[in-house]
Amino acid sequence: HCDKHLHRHSIVVVIIVVVIIVVVVVAVIIFVVVVIIIVIVVIFVVVIIAIIVIIIVVIIIVVVVIVVVVVMFVVVIIFVVIVVVIFVVLIFVVVVIIAVIVIIIIIIIAIIVIVILIFVVVVIVVVIVIVVIVIVVIVIVVIIVVR
Repeated sequence: HCDKHLHRHSIVVVIIVVVIIVVVVVAVIIFVVVVIIIVIVVIFVVVIIAIIVIIIVVIIIVVVVIVVVVVMFVVVIIFVVIVVVIFVVLIFVVVVIIAVIVIIIIIIIAIIVIVILIFVVVVIVVVIVIVVIVIVVIVIVVIIVVR
């Protein structure tokens, strides 16, 4: 009776030990699985965050490059426009200056020609007057001498 009781007792102990071992093993497995899942999730999240950050950085770089290119393009266009405007203004100024110089030269030539013409006319008039006076004097002298 005692032996049987001990045997039953030892079976209960073995069952309890087995149950405890199984529970511990299951707990450990669950723990390991949970840890692995957490690690995987963390790695996944980190990878996703890293990818997102990389994408954002790339987008920022692309945007910056585009902005820089656009700005440079605009600056170049503005520079070209300014240069063209300056060139056109310079040409206009040069043309105006040349035109003014030509007009002044023409006016000076015209004035000189007019002065020369006036001078010639005055000389001619004076010569004519002198000739007329001389003729008149000669005529008067001749008349007086003849008389």
